Amino acid sequence: MRQSLCALRRVGGAGSRSSVAFALALAPAVALGFGCRSGEQASRNLDTLMGSEERLAYVGNVQSPFEFLFGGLFRKVGVTGENWFTGKASDPIPDPTDAVVDNLLALAATGDGPRAWREAVEVRHFARYAAECPAALGRERALLELAVHGERLGLAGPYVAPARAANAEELRVRIASLVDAAAGLRARGAAATALADFSAACDVLAAAEVDLAGGRRALAALAPFLRGGALPSSEARARLVQVSESLQRRVVGEALARALQDPTPFVRAAAYRACLATYGEPFLVEAALCLGVRPTQPFLPGGHGEPYTRFGLASEPPDVGEVRRVVCNALATGGLPEVARGEDARGLALRFGVYVTLLQVATRFDAFDSESRAQAMLTLEALSGAGLDSIREEAWDRWWRGVGPELEARFKAAAAEEAAGERESETPQQAGGASGRPPMEPQG
Repeated sequence: MRQSLCALRRVGGAGSRSSVAFALALAPAVALGFGCRSGEQASRNLDTLMGSEERLAYVGNVQSPFEFLFGGLFRKVGVTGENWFTGKASDPIPDPTDAVVDNLLALAATGDGPRAWREAVEVRHFARYAAECPAALGRERALLELAVHGERLGLAGPYVAPARAANAEELRVRIASLVDAAAGLRARGAAATALADFSAACDVLAAAEVDLAGGRRALAALAPFLRGGALPSSEARARLVQVSESLQRRVVGEALARALQDPTPFVRAAAYRACLATYGEPFLVEAALCLGVRPTQPFLPGGHGEPYTRFGLASEPPDVGEVRRVVCNALATGGLPEVARGEDARGLALRFGVYVTLLQVATRFDAFDSESRAQAMLTLEALSGAGLDSIREEAWDRWWRGVGPELEARFKAAAAEEAAGERESETPQQAGGASGRPPMEPQG
């Protein structure tokens, strides 16, 4: 603090009156600086807290809001040092995990800058910290924030890793081409040829197969164009936003896929929350069928469980309940997924599978903890409307002895009706060949 007061005196000039006047003029802004954190500051801090190596930094220039807002100003007028407030190029970071969570929250809460820029910056940091942060609390926080972007981006399905991700040099060439095209666009205005060159450069970058590391690198390169007025054409800006969102989808998809395999249960639970927000009912069905000791999909008749194995989910260990609580809560609050409510064969099979899986958790006192069993019973009550109002295993076993056979009979009837309908809908061509006539008998 003594150094900062000296800095204020140097800024104010030789006379104490001017120093006091300058400090008083800064007072409202200083108060604002202590109370908020900008997106750019949080982004820089997160880059510092986890640099090129996948470990947290215990020494670095992590700035407070006050330092970030006024450090640049004071450096311009003569105060030296990377961190003007302390006068040192870097400071000790006593609790990097706390700093990570603080800056992730600050980045999520910021409203400064254009929306497209904020979204790209947030995805770049949230995806990296969700997949790579050494601190479990940091990974959990990043995943909870990433859920918003997963839902916004509308990912169509589970992540598929590229056959060969573009390396750093290949990305550098593509990004350099885009930068050159942007420079040409500024030099020639919105000329048709300049726009065509820029659009082609965008296509080249968007076509790159990128993994999480490459996607983050590309998003960082796009950030200056998304934030400032570097592009004179609204058409060019819109095309760049499309490229950014395409990269974001790949980055978010990989981060979520890796987080589902996280070794820490509460981080996996956060990953399930994020995937439920991102993928919706297809993920919920698969997660519900994996609540038991082993996945239920292979045991569903008619192969109706097979489409719900795309995310590659595995059953959680019986003594680990964090993920089960997330899935049970989603079922209890949102009800059965739409596909499991129908009276067709698939709907009845999936409903049967979800009920059986929950019943397994509810009644296997030798395998599951009491909280998981109680929550499974409450979820069954919410889904089935059984009216038992009980957490006794015997009550739910008696209920299923009455409901299970009836549900199975309805499934068999629906499957038989659908099979008969398919036979009736066969055309003459399907039944007797392309000509619609019975196959000719061989002539002797």
